[in-house]
Amino acid sequence: MPLGGDDMRRLATLLGALIALSACAGPQDPGVRQDLRNESATNGLALMMTGDQRPIVIPFDSEERHLDLSSSGVVPCAISTSGRMIAWYRALSPLDILAAAHAHAPIGALQSELVIRTIEGRVVTQRRFLGNIALLALNDEAGRLALRSDPSPDYPRAGTYWQSFDFSSGGFIDDAVVTAEWSPDGAALAYQKAREIRVFDVAKGNSKSLAAGTLLAWSPNGKWIAFQSPDRRAALVTPDGVPFRWPLSQHHISCCLSWSPGGRFVSFDELFEIPLLLAYQRPVVCRVTDGACTSIAKAQVGLRWIVGYRSLFSGQAAAEPSVEKK
Repeated sequence: MPLGGDDMRRLATLLGALIALSACAGPQDPGVRQDLRNESATNGLALMMTGDQRPIVIPFDSEERHLDLSSSGVVPCAISTSGRMIAWYRALSPLDILAAAHAHAPIGALQSELVIRTIEGRVVTQRRFLGNIALLALNDEAGRLALRSDPSPDYPRAGTYWQSFDFSSGGFIDDAVVTAEWSPDGAALAYQKAREIRVFDVAKGNSKSLAAGTLLAWSPNGKWIAFQSPDRRAALVTPDGVPFRWPLSQHHISCCLSWSPGGRFVSFDELFEIPLLLAYQRPVVCRVTDGACTSIAKAQVGLRWIVGYRSLFSGQAAAEPSVEKK
């Protein structure tokens, strides 16, 4: 017998309650929470959401806070390997295109802009592009970035490129790259192409396959690359392609795998299932040594690790990147 409107509402209420209860009953290891609080208090360790004009910063020794960037039209698009640099990007919008057409402006007036700054606010790189790009990864040790571009005057061939911070050197990596992350020394880039994890060697200019999988995060000590295996579990492989067992292999991940700069924690969206009812995801932080985890109360998208989060709130001017709004 089909469900009526009242039945559907009761079912929706029941499912909502089950989700809320399961979220409250999520992993809450007190030792992990204390370790995170200590790291936040000592070096400003926090998680930050990328890809939004009101990015949220989640420290572990105080309440979460927003950076309101809506007036500038820019978003944080990538965080460096060390967690001490943030790339801010302003893409071309339909309003930009309409304004340029109304003013009969040349194509050179239509530019997106990228600014890379330290957490404290020092500008490291500022660059405009003839068209939109997608910044994939940032490494401050070697001063390199990886970006993806459609065909444009800057990048005639569609695909993914590496560049030095001053854009004096760089080269083509591959096409159809989904996600990417630099090795700690910036000598190699791990990336996902289709459903395969590959590594590009900058000096040799070639790539090799490591494993079947998606998502990825390179450990700060350079020894391992974490990724999502074909069965959605948290897997680990060495840069030479040797599988490695670790305490997090029992977790199913769905998004946003990220290794903390000190190497003690891994964050990701865990796939959680209520048998015979539904599945949803929730962000968790796990300690690498023993696999103990704690969940983050509010689900967020695109969380990445930063160090020195208090510098972002020393004043809104320090948080606002100097991207000129056109």
